[in-house]
Amino acid sequence: MNDVKILLIEDEESDIRLFKETLAQYDNVSFDITVEKTAKGAIDRLKKNECFDVIVTDIILPDNRDLSIIKDIKYYNNGSPILVLSNLDDDFVIEKAINNGAYALISKSEFNGNLKRAIIAAKASGIIKRQRNLELINTFKTVLSYP
Repeated sequence: MNDVKILLIEDEESDIRLFKETLAQYDNVSFDITVEKTAKGAIDRLKKNECFDVIVTDIILPDNRDLSIIKDIKYYNNGSPILVLSNLDDDFVIEKAINNGAYALISKSEFNGNLKRAIIAAKASGIIKRQRNLELINTFKTVLSYP
């Protein structure tokens, strides 16, 4: 697991810079970060079937002001785990984000300690989920082709 392809959906330049600087500190993992500054830009990219290991999104964007972006991402993405960035450290928001399909919520104030760990765990989770789905598909194909 040396390369992690990330879609970062964030409109604040200072947060984009902090995100990139935080991940640049790690030598043993390479992070390929694609930035979209709007929900529409991110969804358009996902509609084109562009694949990412992890999708990281802010909740508040110029064209999206709530957690509905998680459902939109889930609908168009290839099963990649979704991490939510937020300045809100509220249990209700965390619970709602998880219930909407997010893998985890990361507080922007805690980038340094948790960001890499959360991204690596999310990527691993996505790989396991895709492997399970592949196994189910292969089992289903076997059952259908059984004489």
